[in-house]
Amino acid sequence: MTIAAMSMEFDADLLNGALETIERSYGLEFPAYKREEVKYKLKLAQMESSHPTMPSFLEAVRGGTLSRKDLDALLKNVTVGESYFFRHDEQLDDVADLVVPDVSSSLPARNETLKIWCAGCATGEEPYSLAIKLEQRAYAINRPYEIVGTDLNPMAIEKAIKGTYEAWSMRDLDPDVINGFFARKNGKYALKRKIRNMARFERQNLAGIMTSSPFGHGPFTHLILCRNVIYYFSPSHAERAVQRFYECLAPGGYLVLSPSESLLEFEHPFQTLNLPHAAVYRKMTDAEEREAAKEALGRGRKPGRNGPRARRRPLHAVYKRKGPDELEPSLAISRAMCFYDGGQWNQALKELEPLAGNLDADLARLEILQSLHNSALLDNHCEWMIKNHPSHVSGYYCRALLAADDGDLKEALSWLGKVMYLDSDFVPGHLQLAAVYGAMGKQEEAGRAWRSAKTILSRLSGEVRIPFTRGETAGDLLRLISSRED
Repeated sequence: MTIAAMSMEFDADLLNGALETIERSYGLEFPAYKREEVKYKLKLAQMESSHPTMPSFLEAVRGGTLSRKDLDALLKNVTVGESYFFRHDEQLDDVADLVVPDVSSSLPARNETLKIWCAGCATGEEPYSLAIKLEQRAYAINRPYEIVGTDLNPMAIEKAIKGTYEAWSMRDLDPDVINGFFARKNGKYALKRKIRNMARFERQNLAGIMTSSPFGHGPFTHLILCRNVIYYFSPSHAERAVQRFYECLAPGGYLVLSPSESLLEFEHPFQTLNLPHAAVYRKMTDAEEREAAKEALGRGRKPGRNGPRARRRPLHAVYKRKGPDELEPSLAISRAMCFYDGGQWNQALKELEPLAGNLDADLARLEILQSLHNSALLDNHCEWMIKNHPSHVSGYYCRALLAADDGDLKEALSWLGKVMYLDSDFVPGHLQLAAVYGAMGKQEEAGRAWRSAKTILSRLSGEVRIPFTRGETAGDLLRLISSRED
């Protein structure tokens, strides 16, 4: 009886046809274990569309006949918009300290502009983060540069252009960075004009047939960041995107994926380089490729498979990738959740093992175990959470969900009472109370819980993400509650 209990049944043929169209058109893949989540997202999209019923909406998605407004609503809801400033911060430092200077030093003309493409940039935090990093190191780069962010979601691009963000996007920023590069406006954080002018944004479908760099067709881009994007693609679309990135890069240019992503499963022509906090991929120059080909043939090998190795500057040879037990907790957790999003649950849990007792890591483990629907493992972890984090609502709330799923509604209410005692503004707790009271036939109490949730949500910005949901924002949940009242 979670929030998902408010969703509706879907016609299997219509749903499958719609998802096949989405994958074919935009590259997005929805594995079986995420079906409930994508159904919920489709429901939100349908509620924002001009289609009064889910069947008519799915039929339009399947047939590719959505209006522009309805398509925008679909893309807003099915794409993953989670982003924040300085995400994978150590990797961004590697890019700013090692990759950018290496590319800059290889450009023939001193006044040549260094071209950087952030592909799949969501609401713009990544391009602006890199702009801040480069501004902090302007003395070392001493070259003009241009950053372009692209994304499939038009509403995300609109927000990126405005450059104004909620506190949630700032959660990993040092106060000195906030004070130096942002201005507070009406409870939000607005980037100062200098940083905002360092990046521009365009809408782009990476799965499109004619996809090219925003700098034009041809090998004109020096650095591509595409982090936490391709693991949402089907394998064929991911491989196609990687090939296009290679074609867009100038010789000596770099492709940077997230720390948890790699090209190991693809045949690719890049040279793989291990930096302190991630692997990066470099397109060799023509001369380097010829040298590597001679070397490979001399050893009786075929050149060109998965990045021939070339002897070059020290940057390309000195670093080894760290294991999960050597990483900073925030990076290890981010990497674990990337594995989880890619369907690699066991690897995600393994990444979190060394961090047992760290609240953020234990919360990440809780999220993963909930998705596995293994009651025994989940119950054990709830007990761990209550014992090690007794003042946090998560363990008690999880116990309430388990009790409700087992049909023990009184037990669920008991645990929810503890949740409300710890945090009376915990929205998921109020929604779960409404579901439990409704199942018990206590409509007055259920209505009170719905109203409490609505009151709390109304005080929040519509863009604030609510914890212990499937990524819904306050606005998403308000619309869902309003549709129930209607």
